[in-house]
Amino acid sequence: TIQLASAGGQLFTVSGGTLRLDANITLKGITNNTPASAAGGVLILVETGGTLIMEANSKIKDNTSTQAGDLAGSGVMVRGEAAFIMEGGEISGNSNNNNGAVRVASVGAGHTTGIPQFTMKGGEIKNNTGNYGCGVSVTNNGVFTMTGGLITLNNYGSYTGGQGGGVYIGGTFNMEGGEISDNTAKTGGGVFVNGGTFNMTDGVIKANTVNGTGGTAGYGGGVNVRPGATFYKTGGTINGVNAGSQPNVITGNPGNRGAAVAVFNHASSGTLLKALENTVDAGHNLSKASDDDTAEELTAENGWDE
Repeated sequence: TIQLASAGGQLFTVSGGTLRLDANITLKGITNNTPASAAGGVLILVETGGTLIMEANSKIKDNTSTQAGDLAGSGVMVRGEAAFIMEGGEISGNSNNNNGAVRVASVGAGHTTGIPQFTMKGGEIKNNTGNYGCGVSVTNNGVFTMTGGLITLNNYGSYTGGQGGGVYIGGTFNMEGGEISDNTAKTGGGVFVNGGTFNMTDGVIKANTVNGTGGTAGYGGGVNVRPGATFYKTGGTINGVNAGSQPNVITGNPGNRGAAVAVFNHASSGTLLKALENTVDAGHNLSKASDDDTAEELTAENGWDE
């Protein structure tokens, strides 16, 4: 185990090389990693030219920061033309009042160009807290590709935002496998898509919970697609209320709020769904909301392509 000694920002910065976390290596933060400077409180920073690889049984854990700004985060941040490949291991127990345990974004001086990429092939991102993407936050040209692994048991804790219990998307998320389950948010229990693109070809989104109330909260137990965002689903499963013991659920608001998927301003979102398993003809599973946040069940007649 290698632990951060004091509130000074990063334990490692990876730039122009590769850091490989072999099996049984644990990188551990502290409960108040909030430096006074703009260095940020994220534990591992991967920036332009750098690559981080996590192998099975490695861990990045227990780092808490209230740092805002370009480097706001808790576990791992990938920025600029950089890459993080998670082959296995665990990212857990991290917390930030802005972003998720893994943040992918082109921000900060010298790192606003390029495409930061996070590829999750295995392992778990679990038991983290955050405001915008409790598990993973992708913005500013960031790309997240998930082919395997598990994002689970992440939540917004005492933070006020609570958007995206598993993943927050302002960049691009390609879900080609894996599972997003048992996360909790005020809105978008599994995935919250806000101005970005979510392409789902495989994988499972199930047993996530939305418990927010009022305004635009309380929508999309599985996925919430906001105005201007794009969601293309051509495969995979998003569980609805008829999915037995593992549905996505909404507890904070009554009525049709989209237990599986909620889409706002559908006509302008470019949303296309096909092969929507376990959701069709199941009451409150699909909903769309207009500008005044009134909801209705999505059907072929009002623009939903099943």
